[in-house]
Amino acid sequence: MAINIFTAPRIGDDFPEEKVTQLIIEFRAYIEAGRYRPYFGRDYLFERPASAVEAELWHMHVHPNFITGTPVTNQTNFLKTWRLLSKNQRDMASDTWLIYCQGLHDADNFLLLAFWRDNAHLRANKTTLVGMLADEANKFRKTY
Repeated sequence: MAINIFTAPRIGDDFPEEKVTQLIIEFRAYIEAGRYRPYFGRDYLFERPASAVEAELWHMHVHPNFITGTPVTNQTNFLKTWRLLSKNQRDMASDTWLIYCQGLHDADNFLLLAFWRDNAHLRANKTTLVGMLADEANKFRKTY
């Protein structure tokens, strides 16, 4: 089946439209390739607040080079710039996150809700902000 990627209206508030397009391309490749792309790291469901857990919100750590457009030319130096716990993708962390959800009725539908280019860990603790994203995810999941 075809992967369908939708974006929330404010996904591009933090960076230019061409970056939103690149984000969609990279995310599609990430899903289609079995969950590995050089710019994408740890990818987990939110564990709090309850609204995010119920909405099955995901957050993926994104490498800072994605924003700057700096190409991956040296794998060793690239890996050093992640806050690495190990060389496994699940352990590649940053303070830049992509927040998304997957369709409830059709797992090939995704909604990119927000892109937090900095202070993602602090933002994740703001229950009201995350709750708004969860509300948006729930609306999407009722349809898809």
